[in-house]
Amino acid sequence: MKKNSTYKKWKITPIQADFGITLLLDKNSDPVQKDCLSICVKSIKKWYPSMPIAVITDQALSMKEVDYVIPQEIAIDSYWSDKKINLCTLYWLSPFKVTLFIDNDFMLTSPDNIDQYHLESVKTMCVPRRVLGFREHILPYQNRVLNENGIDTVLPHTFCFRRDNETTLEFFNLWYQVCQDWQAFFPYVNKTVKFKNFDSTIAISLTAHILGITKELKNSVYTYVHMDPFLEGSFPGIRNPAWSSFLKIWPSEDGIAIENYKVNKLLHYKDKKVISIYKKQLHEWLR
Repeated sequence: MKKNSTYKKWKITPIQADFGITLLLDKNSDPVQKDCLSICVKSIKKWYPSMPIAVITDQALSMKEVDYVIPQEIAIDSYWSDKKINLCTLYWLSPFKVTLFIDNDFMLTSPDNIDQYHLESVKTMCVPRRVLGFREHILPYQNRVLNENGIDTVLPHTFCFRRDNETTLEFFNLWYQVCQDWQAFFPYVNKTVKFKNFDSTIAISLTAHILGITKELKNSVYTYVHMDPFLEGSFPGIRNPAWSSFLKIWPSEDGIAIENYKVNKLLHYKDKKVISIYKKQLHEWLR
């Protein structure tokens, strides 16, 4: 069977609930991703105890907080080396009518992180219009190659979509094609650009650009804190992506603080060392 028809072999997950959060854990994930997923799931249940959670995985997973474990060995293809390339399969695999996807290296920090009623009203698909630094100023995030070619950047860290919609299906079908044969789509960016590795940001941005729906996708209501010292203008000279080496995190009963700033949004901490450095504090916080 040709690769471009691989998705026809998937076992499509029936809808089990109207709204829920879906995460992805596959065999290409680095080992710490399982720890990240555990922290993420427990933080969801801390603030949203009745929120349905599904994990799509090809690994053995035993976690009492997870409501649905969706085993998928076929959809997660071995020739795909990047975990995020499997995001384009979520339309068929998520058990929710409306799905909020978040990356494993997220933590929920308060009961106000998610406006469920707003997201449930999404008609097709939406992504955050902007991302914030931990001081809650807007980060100037633009992929350089996309920006130079007049294509708006869409970040794949979190997004929300509705399954019972033709536009959503069209988006995921094209997204799958872009991910499957991504080098063939480079001319949409720049004929002179040669990427050595798959880029998930370019893949989702290109999909939205080709369909002409980038502006419609961007949503101002939900956003997140994106910990990236390369984008933080207040750290001149620092080029260390492991921000835990120079910033401290403070879990407390009323949430999470980074230095003296309380984080009131979804926290995309990115730096996996946070999980090991603050392991004891985080597990006590999540009890």
